[in-house]
Amino acid sequence: MIVKEGTRRHYCVAVEDVAGVAVGCVDNHVSVNRDFLIGGPDALSWREIISAFERVNDVKLEVKSLEPSTTMPGFPEAVAGLMAALETYDSPKPVSAAEAQSLFGVQLTTLEGFLRQKTKAG
Repeated sequence: MIVKEGTRRHYCVAVEDVAGVAVGCVDNHVSVNRDFLIGGPDALSWREIISAFERVNDVKLEVKSLEPSTTMPGFPEAVAGLMAALETYDSPKPVSAAEAQSLFGVQLTTLEGFLRQKTKAG
């Protein structure tokens, strides 16, 4: 289930990448008194995320579009609110993949790379 058309773009980030950047900030003069917006290497829509999941897992998913005020069956109400909010804007650009590598020693994980890792692990 997606809210509206699922075309707004966001930078999904792997938890391992967030941890890597956090570790990379320790004793790093570049990170002193600075804020870094962390995200994945690519801005993706929910439709693109669904397509990647289908490709990696060789499946076809049924996608239902809901209006923002509609509850999402099987999900807490807060999830429906979050999904509706995410359809009101595109995420701002985070630290680039090249910056993450050079500043923190982290190679950001692509969505397909993440999905392939999780498919192997499962």
